[in-house]
Amino acid sequence: MASTSNSSTVYSNVKVPLFEGENCDFWAVKMETLFTSLDVLEFVQNGYEESAPTEAEESSQRLEELKKKKKIIDAGVLGMIQRADSISIFPRIMRARTSKETWNILQQEFEGDSNGKPQCHNCKRFGHIQKDCRFVNQQHDSFAGGENDEGNLFFACQKEFQEDKNVWYLDSGCSNHMTGKKEAFINIDSSFGSKVKLKNGEHVEVKGKGSIGVITKQGSKVIHDTLYVPELDENLLSIGQLLEHGYSLNFENRECRIFYSKRRNVVVVKMTSNRNFPLSLNYEKNSA
Repeated sequence: MASTSNSSTVYSNVKVPLFEGENCDFWAVKMETLFTSLDVLEFVQNGYEESAPTEAEESSQRLEELKKKKKIIDAGVLGMIQRADSISIFPRIMRARTSKETWNILQQEFEGDSNGKPQCHNCKRFGHIQKDCRFVNQQHDSFAGGENDEGNLFFACQKEFQEDKNVWYLDSGCSNHMTGKKEAFINIDSSFGSKVKLKNGEHVEVKGKGSIGVITKQGSKVIHDTLYVPELDENLLSIGQLLEHGYSLNFENRECRIFYSKRRNVVVVKMTSNRNFPLSLNYEKNSA
């Protein structure tokens, strides 16, 4: 096991290869070589609390000291992984608290399926990456094309006036989360373009896609794959997209309860007199 002396300084000074979401297998090999050279690969692969104490470590005081040392080392390794991830990747791992948890998230999301095929982070299918995705190309073509080629159309509602810019509405009619508030994004891909069709028949432009960080009682959370629609006056949470990302929703007694894995209650949204479900969100400091 690596020594803890000056470990924070050692790990913070290590130059790490940048990961931007592609060629994860090659990046992982480089990182594992780096972990091995620093004698910390065990932390990433096994976690720092999983090893059993030896006879020499059996006294409670020695065991507590060992746990503390391992925690310090793991924090240094976690910092290395965080520094290696680009601003577009970091929101996906920001809630992880150990190097093993962070490493597992990256492997599951970016290293492909059991046959080694990469996963596209636009359409979520295996066998190609985002820059080669035909759905991305269709959306960009329709954005720049003529009036008769509208590509993917999303259906939303529009208000002429909205008092609270932090309010989001649960919407079963739109297939993507959408907002006109650019400052809410913690990262945004401004090259992404498409069109959305509002309920009044108007077509408006999508000028980006990214992630929004929000603060909840359970800690920081990220709303991924949110469209930036400058002309949209409402913030819309797609019910379909919430379900796709592992949430479940229960509508009962004039309220909506949103759950995550293992039926853990995330939030309760009360229905208003005009049958809307508004949710007020507090934003993380943006870095878009």
